[in-house]
Amino acid sequence: MTNETVSEDRLYLGVYLALLALTAVTVGSALMGLSPLLAVTFAVGVAAMKASLIGWYFMHLSHERALIYGVAAAGVIAVVILAVGILPDIALKL
Repeated sequence: MTNETVSEDRLYLGVYLALLALTAVTVGSALMGLSPLLAVTFAVGVAAMKASLIGWYFMHLSHERALIYGVAAAGVIAVVILAVGILPDIALKL
């Protein structure tokens, strides 16, 4: 094994452990009994962090050109629009 392979393996292990920790945080927050709006907002925020970790490291977005960032930004904007679109439904259920 070369030095580069070992450091890459450690990086992937670190990202994997971070994803596990964020999953534990999400589950822990669900068990805390937060208000539905706060719980959903927190869970979506943690999910966004997890998605960015996966995209940046496992999908190798860190090595891509600027065009891919535009495509990724379009996806993020679409998710934000959809998330904002469901907020009135969540507010009506409170």
